[in-house]
Amino acid sequence: MKDQIKKNFAWAQKEGVDVCLLAYDDRMSLLKVGSCLVVYHVGSRPELDYLTSLLTWNPERFFFKERYPQDAHCQYRARPQESYGFWVKEYDLKFWVDPGQYHDIGLFADQRKARQLIKALSDGKRVLNLFCYTGGFSVAAALGGARLVKSVDLSETYLLWARKNWEANRPAAARDFWLKRDVLEWLRSLPSDRFDLIIVDPPTYSSGKKMRQNWDIQKDHAWLLRSCQRLLAPNGSIYFSTHASAFHWDSSVPEISRWKDITEQIQTEDFPRNLVKAYIYQ
Repeated sequence: MKDQIKKNFAWAQKEGVDVCLLAYDDRMSLLKVGSCLVVYHVGSRPELDYLTSLLTWNPERFFFKERYPQDAHCQYRARPQESYGFWVKEYDLKFWVDPGQYHDIGLFADQRKARQLIKALSDGKRVLNLFCYTGGFSVAAALGGARLVKSVDLSETYLLWARKNWEANRPAAARDFWLKRDVLEWLRSLPSDRFDLIIVDPPTYSSGKKMRQNWDIQKDHAWLLRSCQRLLAPNGSIYFSTHASAFHWDSSVPEISRWKDITEQIQTEDFPRNLVKAYIYQ
């Protein structure tokens, strides 16, 4: 692990990114977040002396989070903790993260190259970001020259967080719309909008009191993508990604041959290969 940490720490400094996966194995993953270290561990918490013996720098703070398997019947268990938020940079973007309060920090670093891709695709486009989370793709689209960005998420907490990221990056031209809705219910309402670029990065599995039905990426992606295709303007594109390790295409997805696998294109230096599967429809 020590060699992996040294290599990835140097790479992150050279690349200009503040959030980097330093190392991982079956027992734990070490995520550098600014000057802090987030330790995702399985089972018992690793000793500080062991961790510091591996590191090439002295973290300002350590955050320990127990890692659980993510399958169709298990989501991360929320454990309220003290908030510890701050800004981080990712190339020319900046984002608010909070490694203290939540299991996830508020930024999926394994999608950093995907955000740069969305930025490159967005000039002059009307962009829809579904399951927008904290708005990373929305910000990237706006800074890429999008003329309109609509972001949809069910969580008020994440929408407020997304707007904070938006305002901090000061996109000049894009008109922004923030919609607090269940994405699936919103799509069922047959909105009349049309978009040139649609971003779909849904959870693998989700359930909750506010949702009309449980969500499972494998069972439900065909319906989701068909619904997105109905909102697409002529010559438009859809970016679709998933962290589901066993994901495979449902043959009922319309025009399935037009979906190009771009997983290699968005692969990052520090994360395991194929952790995120990514596709684009054009």
